[in-house]
Amino acid sequence: SVTITVTAPVLVNQPPFLVAIPATTIEENQTLSFTLFGSDSDGDALDYTISNNPAGSSLTGNTFSWTPSSGQAGSYNVTLTVSDGRGGTDSKVATITVVAPPPPNQAPTLQVIGNKAIEIDQTVSFTLAASDPDGDALSYTVSGAPSGSALSGNTFSWTPSSGQAGSYNLSLTVSDGKGGTSSQPVTITVTVPAPVNQPPALAPIEAKTIEENQTLSFVLSATDPDGDALIYEVAGNPSGSSLSGSTFSWVPSTGQAGSYAVSFTVSDGKGGAATQSATITVTQAPQEPVAQNNPPMIYMGQLFSTLGGNTLKEGVLLSFSIPASDPDGDALTFNSIGNPPGSMIIGDVFSWTPTYDQAGSYTLTFSVNDGKGGTDTESIAIRIAPGNRRPVLGVVTDQAIREGQALSFVIPGSDPDSDALTFTVLGNPAGSSLVSNNFSWTPDVGQAGSHRLVFTVDDGKGGTDSKVVTITVLKGNEPPVLAAIEDRLIPEGEILSITLSGTDPEGERLTYSVSGNPPGSTLQGNVFSWAPSSGQAGSYTLNFIVTDTQGGSQTQPVTITVAPPNREPVLADIADRSVSEGQPVSFSLSATDSDGDDLIYTVSGHPTGSTLEGNIFSWTPTEGQAGSYTLTFIVSDGRGGTDRKSGTITVERANRKPVLADIADQSVQEGQTLEFTLNATDPDGDPLTYSVSGHPAGSTLSGRAFTFTPTAAQTGASEVTFTVTDDEGATDTQSVTITVIPGNHKPELVDLVPRTIEEDQTLSFTVNANDIDGDELTYSVTGNPSGSRFMGNVFSWKPDIGQVGSYSVTFSVSDSEGGADTQTILITVTEIPKPEPSSLAITVTPVVPTEDIDIELHISAIFPSLASTITKHFFGVDGELISISLSTEQAKDGAIPDDPSAGWTVIEHIGRLEAGNYEIVVLVNGNEFSREALQVRDRSGSKGIVTIDFDPLPGNQGKIQDGEGEVGKQYDIQLHIKDIRQAFSGWSIALHFDPNAIEFIPGSFAPSEFLPGLTPLEDIKTGVVEIGGVVLQQTEGSSGDAQLATVSFRLLGGFDTSASIFITDNQLKFPDGGSERYPIFVEAVITELPPVQGDFDGDGKVDFTDFFAFADAFGGSAPEFDLNDDGRVDFTDFFTFADNFGREARAKLMVLAERHLSLPAQPELEPNFPNPFNSATEIRYSLSRSSVMELTVYDIGGARIVTLVNGFQSMGAHEVTWDGRDDEGRQVGSGVYLLKLRAQDAAVQTGKLLLIR
Repeated sequence: SVTITVTAPVLVNQPPFLVAIPATTIEENQTLSFTLFGSDSDGDALDYTISNNPAGSSLTGNTFSWTPSSGQAGSYNVTLTVSDGRGGTDSKVATITVVAPPPPNQAPTLQVIGNKAIEIDQTVSFTLAASDPDGDALSYTVSGAPSGSALSGNTFSWTPSSGQAGSYNLSLTVSDGKGGTSSQPVTITVTVPAPVNQPPALAPIEAKTIEENQTLSFVLSATDPDGDALIYEVAGNPSGSSLSGSTFSWVPSTGQAGSYAVSFTVSDGKGGAATQSATITVTQAPQEPVAQNNPPMIYMGQLFSTLGGNTLKEGVLLSFSIPASDPDGDALTFNSIGNPPGSMIIGDVFSWTPTYDQAGSYTLTFSVNDGKGGTDTESIAIRIAPGNRRPVLGVVTDQAIREGQALSFVIPGSDPDSDALTFTVLGNPAGSSLVSNNFSWTPDVGQAGSHRLVFTVDDGKGGTDSKVVTITVLKGNEPPVLAAIEDRLIPEGEILSITLSGTDPEGERLTYSVSGNPPGSTLQGNVFSWAPSSGQAGSYTLNFIVTDTQGGSQTQPVTITVAPPNREPVLADIADRSVSEGQPVSFSLSATDSDGDDLIYTVSGHPTGSTLEGNIFSWTPTEGQAGSYTLTFIVSDGRGGTDRKSGTITVERANRKPVLADIADQSVQEGQTLEFTLNATDPDGDPLTYSVSGHPAGSTLSGRAFTFTPTAAQTGASEVTFTVTDDEGATDTQSVTITVIPGNHKPELVDLVPRTIEEDQTLSFTVNANDIDGDELTYSVTGNPSGSRFMGNVFSWKPDIGQVGSYSVTFSVSDSEGGADTQTILITVTEIPKPEPSSLAITVTPVVPTEDIDIELHISAIFPSLASTITKHFFGVDGELISISLSTEQAKDGAIPDDPSAGWTVIEHIGRLEAGNYEIVVLVNGNEFSREALQVRDRSGSKGIVTIDFDPLPGNQGKIQDGEGEVGKQYDIQLHIKDIRQAFSGWSIALHFDPNAIEFIPGSFAPSEFLPGLTPLEDIKTGVVEIGGVVLQQTEGSSGDAQLATVSFRLLGGFDTSASIFITDNQLKFPDGGSERYPIFVEAVITELPPVQGDFDGDGKVDFTDFFAFADAFGGSAPEFDLNDDGRVDFTDFFTFADNFGREARAKLMVLAERHLSLPAQPELEPNFPNPFNSATEIRYSLSRSSVMELTVYDIGGARIVTLVNGFQSMGAHEVTWDGRDDEGRQVGSGVYLLKLRAQDAAVQTGKLLLIR
């Protein structure tokens, strides 16, 4: 028997094949998408994977997609792999290059051109100037350009011809070819040039004959080609004649018989003129009346004033009656002489319609005959201007066209005057255009229908013609649309099937076709099929076409790639190699591929530092890489075919040089020893030796130790080279600079001598020293007296008065190396002699003071210098010292002038003294120089002062309740009188106030019956009111207080927290006719409502409502109830609340104490303080009365710097600060500045300010 065993063959898996993806470049933020095509000869299902892919990319199925974001520019090698699930794979590397998008295009900028103006037949030309930030090439275009103009490059030019007068709006545009444009509008205005003036023409004037006492009158006739207004003049005319306008008149009197040559001139006012002469003969009147015929007369002069001018146009009828008259009433016959063709005269009517070739100037001559021998002839000049004939538009037939088809036709037009024509259209559809007389249009889909267009031709002179054209657009066929078809990849032997899909807007039946299809492929209906056979590998481009029943079609190209079977590459053998450390090794890999595929080389097992670029391997082994390395090189064809070979590289060890440690530069002072040790290492551990070169004399190197002790002659720098060497001759070297520093020698002061100086004199000398090393020296001083200065090496001092004595002063000098020297000298200050004043006077104001009047003491003196001092002493009757004033040395800054010889005065306000005898003793330089007696009388010794002040309400001294400080409220104030010691019959006072805050209520002055029969008077001015009056009978004085009068005031909007009213100038009138004025100062202040602690509800009272609110807050921390701000509402706050319980916070009218003689008679400007000053100074001044005033700072040349105060100010003392800046806030420089105070009705006060920056 025979046994036959049949076994299935073992099938070896064939790996799949992946089609290579060509290198791709894409911009950031753009989307890249491609499809992987793989094939498997075993028909296995394929899977696709990706590796080394950039962030954000993905592979879905066999479709790769990626939109690189900003910042991902670069090159990416992406590995794409296909696998058959049975271990078979194929990989390809796709290089994707991402580039940053080009910067956005920046539009160019066209410079402003400006509008242009030009006359006809002149040329306008200008160049367009533009710039482009990107440097793009620029091109220029123009729209709205007039006929005949040209834009060549960037130069526009145009010479407008006759008939092109007008305004043209152009748009000039520059473009960079990338969508960036810039435009400028330009208006070109073309005007007709002003015509050259043509002189007028004056018609000839026939000789005239007239008898004495008869009237001669005729009209001058003239024409002007320019139509100018004409002026007529006459010369040589006989006495009694006149020329009115163009009419000459004359009635020659008896005795004027004779012949007269008269010259007539017409002018156009522009320099043009014409002259005609006429002879006028006057015959003697017959002695006896003889019947005679009087000739007729023609009056043509005024004809054209009724016709509107003597310029007419071609084609326009001219018709008029010839104006004529006959003194005898004879029948007249009219005729024309030499008139133009076409004109006629019927009766006395002339008519003419000039044809279009009769433009020009004409003289029309008319004659009249009375049939009795009497005739007259007149000529007139007329101008026929060319007339315009309108253009004619030719026939344009209606048009019909389908959507999508082009329509173009010409609009025919002509003009009998050959004028330039302009064509326009109205009602033209979107997309159509009319260029000159060429109309064109391609209707879009959706524009089917009837369109009515109106074409117009214009000759620019008012002549037009129009035609209507109807364009009918028929609906066109819309082609079908073929759905997109992707390119395909298929291996040889596999079946490809593509289904075509098309749509038609009209729903027509579609047919499909293909061109360029390879052999073996078929298209059945809309299905394409093909199974490429062996040998058909390659790329095929097919055109698929869809067509509707009306012939509309669309085509799509599709590329089909057929992949051939792959054959593996072969890598050539790689020889083993040997190399030393530090030596390079490089060789090329060689491989072949039967399919001609692009080959990719890789390596594994390669050492650090080696590279494989393309098929070139390179490596330079470094120290420490000695040994043997086996490398495996691989070549692949990108379609799964690979080959690999191995090679060995042996690296031999190389000697490595030693390394000398860093040595810093060295310095040593002469005579001192410098020592340091050299250090080095050798990476191979070789024995080392050390050497030195260039070293200074006396230095040694023993082993690694270097030693040097320089002498004084070896100062300076020298460069020394140290070297280390291993046993194989490798070396390392370092150079070191050794600097020898010379030793220091201390400086020596030049001998100083003692000094002697007087008080208030300047001492200055220089301290000098020598240093043989030339070191920089520093000087100092100790024990120097107050006020002295030592700057650098210069000592200076101006001893003050009182610094007499001897001072031991020590000066020192030191160099930069610690050397020093010291000397002490004695400076002696001696006292200067103090001269006595050449004169001194003491004056007391008032001359006879009383105990209730303020006293002023004036001491005036003249000194040859300022060294003296004055002290004033006041002694009572018993010799007791009453007071000691300031010395003049302390007061002189404000009182003593720069030149003491001019004299000065010190004013001392003593105040009030009790009645008695006093002595004023003046001490000069500590010695008595002058003595003056002073007697102060009691009140009874005076004439008697009557004091008038504000009177609070009785029983409430110090304040008047219910004055609430409200704007608009009226305040009634009582005036009080006291200290009456003498009868008086009248009184007056002045009340001053701020007119912005307070106003006096006119008529509110109400005097009491203290002076019965007083006649009240009010004198109201800005900021002040004077009140008072007189009585006729004598009034005896009486003692005690009394109410004198009542006045009323009202608060204004300028009221803030308080407002003052002042009493000044108390004046009395006595029965004996005398009067006396007493300067006083009394102030009343109206204040606002002040707050009271504990008034929590703000009603002006602290009561139980506030207590209940406080009780609720007790123990908490509410800030409105925390009266002492300690963060707690406790008993401390309660005690404060209890103290104020029951109080009311009301406004009040306060009366301040009266101050007699407290204000100067004139405005007073006090010395500023400080002075000199650096940053700011305070200025004080007093006003004797409220007034408008100004306080201003000037420079030494009189130029105003700044106005500190300008406006109304109340009487009293004021102060202001100046910060050294002008009106603009700018700092002014150092120097002397003048201060001026100007007040109303007062002398100007001045002062000096010294600013030191």
